[in-house]
Amino acid sequence: MDRIDLSKLKNLGGGAAPPPGAFRALGVGGLVLGGAYGLYRSVYNVEAGRSAILFNRFSTPFGSKGVDPHQALVREGTHFAVPWFQRPIIYDCRTRPNTFTSLTGSKDLQMVNITIRVLTKPVRADLPKCYDFLGTDKDMDHRVLPSIVPEVLKAVVAKYNASALVTKREEISLEVRGNLEERLRETFHMTLEDVSLTNIAFGPEYSAAVERKQIAQQEAERAKYKVQQAEQEKRSIVVRAQVIPDLPSLFTLLRLYLAHFPSVFSC
Repeated sequence: MDRIDLSKLKNLGGGAAPPPGAFRALGVGGLVLGGAYGLYRSVYNVEAGRSAILFNRFSTPFGSKGVDPHQALVREGTHFAVPWFQRPIIYDCRTRPNTFTSLTGSKDLQMVNITIRVLTKPVRADLPKCYDFLGTDKDMDHRVLPSIVPEVLKAVVAKYNASALVTKREEISLEVRGNLEERLRETFHMTLEDVSLTNIAFGPEYSAAVERKQIAQQEAERAKYKVQQAEQEKRSIVVRAQVIPDLPSLFTLLRLYLAHFPSVFSC
């Protein structure tokens, strides 16, 4: 089989031979681009109020496979990770508000619609456990709080009468916070910053009963005023009755005076 002359093929195609060192330049350019891309992928920033953990695809000298529960947290700033082998998982550790509304029964079987607002954030030291148990910070709130907060609230409100929900509002809020804080910390690795009962709305039956009670109190006050007025009139009648019996004696004295001194009125 005859050898193919490459120079003749190039001449037939009309192409010129590449300049010397062209392939080397392409290789160097590719290495530079690859290095720049690798450097870009290996650098990540952790903003203020956030912390990060590293996920390892394989067991490497930098850590065990997956999320090492004993790894040190990555604090704020610029950090490096091995491209493709390591992946940073950034958590927002700032306080987040969540509001829930729950229809709750009181001790005296009155239905109360309560709106509660909680401030929570993940425990920094337990972020590796949080990722294994709950996922990212965006998953923590809607997986845990919508079920835990109404449950604790209903358990506490069931100990009080409907009227006490207004007079003992701060006490109820503190009790809800104590029960909720203990449960979130031990089980779900979350810190509870504050709990507040923003709104308490009673059912129509209870509102009507309260209105009837207020009307009855007003009627009782009106009846009490009438009784006091009657007693005052009674006292005034007694005083007048004590003065009137003395009037005949006054007329008798006047007649005796006129009989002895008739000249007083004759003038």
